[in-house]
Amino acid sequence: MKLTSFLTSALLGGLVFFAAGSALAAEAKIPMVTFHSPSRGDYFTTSQTNWTCWYFNNCAPGTPDFRGDYVAVGMQGHIWNPDNPQPANTTPLFHWFSGTRADNFLTTDPAWAGSVGTLKDGYVLFRIEGFVAQSGSSGLALNSYWNASVADNAALTTWQYVKPAGYGWYRTEGYLLPPDNATCTGTPNFTDPSSWQARANYVDSWAQPQDFLGGDRVMFTAPQEQYTIDYWGHQYSTRGHIGSSALSDYPAPGRPIYALLARVTTGRAFVAGGWYEAGVWFQALGSQQDWNGPCIFYDATGVTPGALETRFNDPNISDNSGAANVKIRQWW
Repeated sequence: MKLTSFLTSALLGGLVFFAAGSALAAEAKIPMVTFHSPSRGDYFTTSQTNWTCWYFNNCAPGTPDFRGDYVAVGMQGHIWNPDNPQPANTTPLFHWFSGTRADNFLTTDPAWAGSVGTLKDGYVLFRIEGFVAQSGSSGLALNSYWNASVADNAALTTWQYVKPAGYGWYRTEGYLLPPDNATCTGTPNFTDPSSWQARANYVDSWAQPQDFLGGDRVMFTAPQEQYTIDYWGHQYSTRGHIGSSALSDYPAPGRPIYALLARVTTGRAFVAGGWYEAGVWFQALGSQQDWNGPCIFYDATGVTPGALETRFNDPNISDNSGAANVKIRQWW
């Protein structure tokens, strides 16, 4: 089963990608990825397959590369494909572009509705990215931001805790879709037979006894316990300081200080309502007592599957001691 999981990782979680113009291009849900150009000061979020394929390393031979100095920021979520009929209870996500401002502008605002090619206030309606729901408890809020200093609009789901300086929120455009099959339900296929230590003063890696492949889902479990955060013996729960919000110098800004964290080393993880790129830390355990962690869905599309690592949300782990005694449950 694990070999099958590896070979079909690009088909799991709704992540099915085809070259633009292929007979199977009209997949129901397609990914939206954000890119950024430092020279233009422009954040550009799109579902166009001739852009997103560069992020997923699966472009068809001959795909034109328009990126210039645009670099991938990361996965934002899935959108209903604009090549299909509009689903009920959704609205179009319009993509406008201003050459003067070098600004890509995504919106569902009815005042900016129109047909492709429409001109308005120096912008041209370039395309319809897809269809988004206007509400939904499981959806990912696509928020719009504005930076007056560089005259840039940005639309992302992943700036919940941290956003670049100069950007301010002004509107929620709708809700992108999470990946399919991203829940940890039923009996796990594997559970660590004994606990292992996620040490307080190291970045540790899970041993992956059954491999860790695209499409796998994992969940951290651990008892209620404490560890030491400094040489003076101060202790905190492995769930962190409840109600706190780490500043920008912490590994995971916005999350509880001193909490156990995890990250993937390649690809991306969908965790507790949002996507996290490789190398980005997220909270590994529940928020208090002995609560389990969130379900972690691993997507390794276009990359060699990597590792699942741990550390604590402390900018200086060298003076820490102790550990979280964790087990991981795994579904594939």
